[in-house]
Amino acid sequence: DDFIKKRLSADYPERYTDLTLIGHSMGGLLIQEYIAMKLGQPGESGDLGIIRQVLLIATPNRGSITLETARDLFSRFINNPQDECLRVFSPEVDEVTRIIEERVIAATTRDDHQWPIPFHVFWGNSDNVVPQASARASFEVANPLSGDHFSVLKPDSLEDDRYQKIADALLHPAGHKHVFEIKTYTTSVEVQPLAPGA
Repeated sequence: DDFIKKRLSADYPERYTDLTLIGHSMGGLLIQEYIAMKLGQPGESGDLGIIRQVLLIATPNRGSITLETARDLFSRFINNPQDECLRVFSPEVDEVTRIIEERVIAATTRDDHQWPIPFHVFWGNSDNVVPQASARASFEVANPLSGDHFSVLKPDSLEDDRYQKIADALLHPAGHKHVFEIKTYTTSVEVQPLAPGA
């Protein structure tokens, strides 16, 4: 929140015109929680206007069953907030997901209660931590990346599929289904001589 508010400020020397938020794994849940929080506070949703799009990479939008039994046993002895968010059908994550689906993905206007922001999600095609169904959730714009949960972030070169797909998403943002965006705007001016004294 502080990072975004600072870049919205007229006093900031390099004021941003727009911002793409990218979250890997739990970072994607954090971004969604931030957006949901802004929509829950009157007068705060305007800060979302700077967000051009959100990219989620291997985010457990529906939880993760990897090591679920071990995590469950471990959490009996030590409180682990991360484990709570990773649980399948976590009430906390479910509430955030519902807000994102109803008030961001399905948003038709910008106000205190809803704000349309385009989302583009990715998952690793050999990810054993966050499966495709969890990463994709109900997001419409979605693509697989080569690799597992961690290697999706480590392209070998600029020609690597992982680099190419994420770079393309940054350079050509996905639009929102309820926002009309103008790709090209042309103005024509015709100049004619005026009569003397006109």
